[in-house]
Formats: sequence, C-alpha cells, structure tokens
Amino acid sequence: NNNNNNNNNNKKKKEEEKTLAMDLSIPTNPFFRYHAVVTESAFERMKEKQNITVDFDDGFLMTLKEQLIACRERESANVMCFTMNSTGSGTLVFIEDLGHKLVETLRIDFEQYDERDIQERVALEYREMARTLYGETDLAAPYAARRK
Repeated sequence: NNNNNNNNNNKKKKEEEKTLAMDLSIPTNPFFRYHAVVTESAFERMKEKQNITVDFDDGFLMTLKEQLIACRERESANVMCFTMNSTGSGTLVFIEDLGHKLVETLRIDFEQYDERDIQERVALEYREMARTLYGETDLAAPYAARRK
C-alpha cells in the first residue's frame, strides 16, 4: 500500500511539472518541423550542464526571448544555428561574438515531428489559411470554387 502512495505521488509530481513547448519550422518549407518540450527537471539538467544562471520559473522564457531578439537586432554579434543529425533530432544553439571569442549562450535539443504529425499540422494550417482567405467552406479546394 505504501508503494501505491509513492506511485501516486510520483504521478502527481509529473502531472504538476511545468513545461515549455516550442515548435521550430520554416515558412518556405511546411514539412520542416521540429519540437522541444523543456520540463522543469530537463531544465535543471540543462542549467547544470550549460551553467545557466536563471531558474525555470524566474527567467528561462525571458532568456529565450532575449536570445531570439538579440539574433534579430544584433545580427553581427548574435547568431542562432540549428543543426540536425540523421536520427531525427536537432539542436538549436545561440552564439554571441565577443570580438575575440565565440560564446555559446544557450543550447536546446529538438526532435523531428513524425510524418503523420507533420501531415496533420500542414492540413490544419491549410484549413486555417483557406478559412481566412475564403471564409467558412466545406470544399476540399476552396480556391477552385466559383466566384460569386
């Protein structure tokens, strides 16, 4: 019975664990899709490995936003690089150029969506785009419908 209580407590902890989910895609290629889910426990491992100085609750999301903004606004000093391997995973790395040295400021691991999920997401986006362009319609190809 005590073992059951421990299992229930572990389940509750896992259910209550906060997460940050991210999608990575390219507008020009709807089939290029990766995702990352960073849980509090995964972040703690990242924090230790990468010497991150913020906590999950008190700064991880803000730090990620700042990194993205820095890459957009200071392209000569900040860059992000996404690398993929043959197993379907990839890594997003943020790098800052200090003039005399390149410093990796953040690293996040991603997994590629499976083919079925990609097809579902592309179909959903297509339906949303068609709804925006043509209004509510049940047609499979609303752009082929006769204009009134």
